[in-house]
Amino acid sequence: MSVVKWVTRVLHGAQSCILYECRICGLTMDQRLDACRECGSREIARYELC
Repeated sequence: MSVVKWVTRVLHGAQSCILYECRICGLTMDQRLDACRECGSREIARYELC
C-alpha cells in the first residue's frame, strides 16, 4: 500500500484497523483470504494500523 493510500485511509476512517496485503503483488484487502485474488499467492501479511 502506498503512503498516499494509507494516509487517505487513516484520515477518512478505515472500517477496521487491520489490513491484509499480498507480499508478492501488494494487493491490499480488508479481510483475510486464503490466497491473493490478483496473483494467487498464499503469502498474506497482516498489519494493525491502530
